[in-house]
Parts: sequence; structure tokens; C-alpha cells
Amino acid sequence: MPIDSLLALIGILVVSAWTPGPNNAMLSASGASFGFRATLPHMAGVALGFPLLLFASAMGLGQVDLLREAMRWLGVALLLWVAFKIATAPLPSRDTATASGRKPFTFLQAAAFQWVNPKAWAMGLGITAQFVDGRAPLQTGLICAGVAALVGVTSASGWAGLGVVMMRWLRSEARFRAFSLIMAAILVLGVAALIFG
Repeated sequence: MPIDSLLALIGILVVSAWTPGPNNAMLSASGASFGFRATLPHMAGVALGFPLLLFASAMGLGQVDLLREAMRWLGVALLLWVAFKIATAPLPSRDTATASGRKPFTFLQAAAFQWVNPKAWAMGLGITAQFVDGRAPLQTGLICAGVAALVGVTSASGWAGLGVVMMRWLRSEARFRAFSLIMAAILVLGVAALIFG
């Protein structure tokens, strides 16, 4: 891959991964509710799940229209459900969160979520179309997935860390409720942008 294409790929992935979206809202909410260490599997699932989707798209899976549409609409429903759960979450303390049965995403849950995340599909298909060379799909697909994994680690840990830092400020019910509603609104607005954009 030429260096100018690689730099463009890095720039697009950094902007896409760090802007608010479903993964980042959920990571931030998880960091605030459960702490950084408990959110590590969620972070790893996002950081590795999206590159796997991107690589599969590069290998041709993204060309299956019916599968892509089914995943898109399943993702919309799931994101709206997650937004509702975030908006209605009780004020957490790490002890009461686990005692009430609330748990952070596992690695597999977070990785699987990428396959129904409309933003992930949009990014994966867009990057595949722009950067995967049809003459060398394996090589360029691996490069794209590798860059996505590196960027994903920084983004996932950054947003979870933001949630942890925010937890210090979110000790009051009013502040936590406002934070939860904002995170839920980001998810809903993201869904709307993906559907109507």
C-alpha cells in the first residue's frame, strides 16, 4: 500500500474510531459503571471485533446484500435497546452494579456486537471500497485490519477511561442521569444518522 494511502487510511480510522458512536457511548458508560479493569474485555472485543469485520468485508462478505441489510436492521434494534438500558440505568456503585446482575460486556459480546453495529458496517464497507486492492485483497485487507486494531485499542481505552474519570463527577443522581441520557441520545442520533443519512 502506498504511503499516502496508508496515511489517509490512518486518518480516516482515527477520526471514525474516536468520534461518538455506539461503541464509544457504551464503553464510556461501562467505564463509568464498572471501572476500567472490568471494562477491559469490552475494550478488547471492540478493538479486535471491528478489524475482523473489516477483514471479512475485504474478503467479499460485505458484498452479500441480504446479509448486510439483515445485520443493519438487527443492529438498529439492538442499539435502540442498548440506548434504553443506558438511559434507565440506576446510579452505579461498583458493588451494587454487580449485585443487581448488571455486568459489563464480555469480549465475545463486544466482538459479536460489531457484526450488528451499523456504524461498523458503514466504516468497514467504506474502507474496503477505498483501500482494498482487488489485485491483492488479502494483503491490503490485512493492512486495513491491522491499522484498525491499533486505532481501536487507543479509542476503546480512551473512551472507557473517559467514563472512569467521569464517574468521579457523576456521583450525584442528577449528574449521572444527565450523563446516561446524553450517552443514550448519542446512540439514538447515531442510529438516525445511519438510517436517514
